[in-house]
Amino acid sequence: MNFRVGLLIASPDSSGEQLLNGIVDFVRHNPHWVVQHSDWWQPKRQSDYDGFDGLIVRQPIIGLPKLARKLSIPIVDISSHRRPMRGIPRVTVDNYAIGKIGAEHFLRRGYRNMAFLGRKIPVYSQDRLRGFQKTAESAGAQVFVHAQPGMHGWSRESVIKPLRRWIRQLPRPLAVMGDSDSAARIILEACQPDIGVPEEVAVVGVDNNIWVCELCKPPLSSISLELRRVGYRAAALLEDLMRGKKPPSQPIVVPPGDLCLRRSADVFAVQDQAVAKAIRFIEDHATDKVSMQAVCRHVFLSKRSLELRFRKATGRSPREEIRHVRMRLARTLLGTPMSIAAVAAKAGFSDQSRFGRIFKQHTGLSPLAYRRSLHEGH
Repeated sequence: MNFRVGLLIASPDSSGEQLLNGIVDFVRHNPHWVVQHSDWWQPKRQSDYDGFDGLIVRQPIIGLPKLARKLSIPIVDISSHRRPMRGIPRVTVDNYAIGKIGAEHFLRRGYRNMAFLGRKIPVYSQDRLRGFQKTAESAGAQVFVHAQPGMHGWSRESVIKPLRRWIRQLPRPLAVMGDSDSAARIILEACQPDIGVPEEVAVVGVDNNIWVCELCKPPLSSISLELRRVGYRAAALLEDLMRGKKPPSQPIVVPPGDLCLRRSADVFAVQDQAVAKAIRFIEDHATDKVSMQAVCRHVFLSKRSLELRFRKATGRSPREEIRHVRMRLARTLLGTPMSIAAVAAKAGFSDQSRFGRIFKQHTGLSPLAYRRSLHEGH
């Protein structure tokens, strides 16, 4: 039995391409799908949907809930621009977690002055701001917010001058997160020519669009969205709905990827140079079995002295930093075919059972459950 599926997803941008790639992954294993894409199918009337068994929607459609009731076919919404709509199942990336990742990076690097550049209307921008602001302020940092009205208007003329004035009046060293790579790129431009990035202002974006990030000066650090997984999960959900299964009671939220660190945010705001040197050593030796003793030897401090200075400068202990770096590496490696035992060893754990306990404390999932969550549906 074939299913005729309509995809209302604009594809020219990087996000649309990633979503479509995830759906393509699903269709490869489900050849009974017959797909119509909005690049060559532009429905204008209700009759244009005749013969379809289900839809995946990202584009704005006025009266979508009403249309869903009239069509009586399953619809899955994958837009992060709008709030969930009653009666329409939704799959989206965890935008709150994206903001949290950005703030956590800056906090680990010693920043206490942070800022966020977003927009007032898109839901994803507000959710990323909430995650960023709550995480930063809970750790004692101050957060400054600059919001552009509307979803458009990122032109140089309308944005760059007020943004430059805003950045110049904020305290330094400063860490700024843009709600997207496009926003972060404009932050970099606003800092030119006389505000040093990352020495005075560190910058992080969202999307990890290689075309944007690598062509920025300096190259832009960015958080990966894992939209390919969103596309796959949406297709898998639509398959279930078309086969008569009940829709989930809550939106399906896909965790984002990690921060891809490039020059724009690869700096420390820690005033204590020994602590900054210790953090750099820990990050550079993530694949080694880095120990407290090795860190102390590297910075020529006793264990007690390093612990006191580290906690004063960062609010956490060196051991907590080592564990964080190990867990970040483990999360990345669990997305590869590497065995869990090999992941544990690579992340600096000689005991796989201990690795499992600590990983679950850190993420709430066992390593195996975390791996399954990454590849769910594949």
